[in-house]
Amino acid sequence: AGRSPETAAKRIAQAGFQYAEMGSGHSAMLVERSPEAWKTFRNFAEDQGVKFRQGHLLLHKYITEKDETLRRANVETHRLYCRMYHAVGITSAVLHCGGYDEILKGEDPAAVRAIRIKSLTELLSDLPDGMSICLENLPYETFEDVYANLEEMGFPHNLGLCLDTGHLHFCPKPDHEDFIL
Repeated sequence: AGRSPETAAKRIAQAGFQYAEMGSGHSAMLVERSPEAWKTFRNFAEDQGVKFRQGHLLLHKYITEKDETLRRANVETHRLYCRMYHAVGITSAVLHCGGYDEILKGEDPAAVRAIRIKSLTELLSDLPDGMSICLENLPYETFEDVYANLEEMGFPHNLGLCLDTGHLHFCPKPDHEDFIL
């Protein structure tokens, strides 16, 4: 078991930081609490002088699952996390969509993208006001791969990109300028 989110907020403040990303571990701890407790945590962190503006949604809860029951369950899990994030003041939720492993194993990229777009549409449909989902590039994804999601969705105001420079090193075309410019 890791340290509590409260302990993390104190340590972040002691280190002199005012803003931080909430990782998936502390997110998992907080989501188990009540919505009132989420607000209590936000107040606690802000009393420490720390604000969480970005949170990382659960890893390996991919919205590209071919099994419809599992896909829906993963979308619902992310919805719950987004409600919690909103309560603690997070405005950007980073998402690993998944699907690239399936493509590497020979799945039709268009079919994988269709599932991804369906799930993103569902997730964005009731995203709390003022929040955005940020699609993180996964290993082996090019800028074009990630950008195509935004393009196909029609560039909604609450969908963006998050550049993971570590993942970028595994990309077949590791050009950070594509992501930045």
